[in-house]
Amino acid sequence: MNRYFGGSGRVLAFAGLVVGGASAQALITMDFEVVLTGSTPGGASPWATLTIQDIAADTVEMTLTHHATSTAGQFVSRLWMNIDPFPGDLAFSTTSDKISGHTFSQDGINTVGGPYDFFVQFNLAPPAARLLPGDSATWQVSGTGLTENSFLAMSPGGIQAMIHIQNIGPNGDSGHITVVPEPATFLAIGVGLAALAARRRRSA
Repeated sequence: MNRYFGGSGRVLAFAGLVVGGASAQALITMDFEVVLTGSTPGGASPWATLTIQDIAADTVEMTLTHHATSTAGQFVSRLWMNIDPFPGDLAFSTTSDKISGHTFSQDGINTVGGPYDFFVQFNLAPPAARLLPGDSATWQVSGTGLTENSFLAMSPGGIQAMIHIQNIGPNGDSGHITVVPEPATFLAIGVGLAALAARRRRSA
């Protein structure tokens, strides 16, 4: 079933981060299990998992793993994410042969559910170089003040992170797959909104 999680944008995500940011998580895990548009990938959901972890001051390591156990020819071609706050000195590094490029652009990467701040391009060809079922790709992102929690922000379209999976099924279909934000993120957003509401009542 296709589902779309609408959101009220980056303001809500930021409110949650302000309240919840004091206790950084040791590891953030995002499971891609919601078909936003297009076809449903082969295998059981989640079809991919992204882990995000602080590895040094201002430096985060991310690993995307493609889990699908069927339709062996399908591959992950793109990843879109958000960053809040958005440092002006972002840098990207990787030794993965599955990655062909990346882009940082605050609210400047437009596609389904966007705009987004961060984009990773995985190899489209040759087939052996693609991010196929069972494969992983790891990279590092650094920037002033950057932490794993910086990537919990949502796009104005209400999407925390999204991947594009191609070559699904015999017709070579594709689909955009998103994550369901972690319960801790929803809780932080709720607490942040409650704090903002209380502040407004006091100032009224």
